[in-house]
Amino acid sequence: MDDFKVLAEFIREHWVIVLPLAILALTIMITALVHAIRAKSFKLGNRFIWIPAICLSIPLGAVLYFILAAKSAEEDEDENE
Repeated sequence: MDDFKVLAEFIREHWVIVLPLAILALTIMITALVHAIRAKSFKLGNRFIWIPAICLSIPLGAVLYFILAAKSAEEDEDENE
């Protein structure tokens, strides 16, 4: 329980740093989720792998999704031709 008190105190003292980082992580996660849900195909894996990965490993899952699996608009256009 002391660990929780230490963490809570750290957040209270450093909220100016913690709040923007939390907002950034949440924004990246939501963007990755929307992209994964709307995507028709992926460079690696599929929707059933990436959605849990994005949700469970914040923000690492979202960053890995954009690096490894997300296709750019140009790649989608090339595939449709």
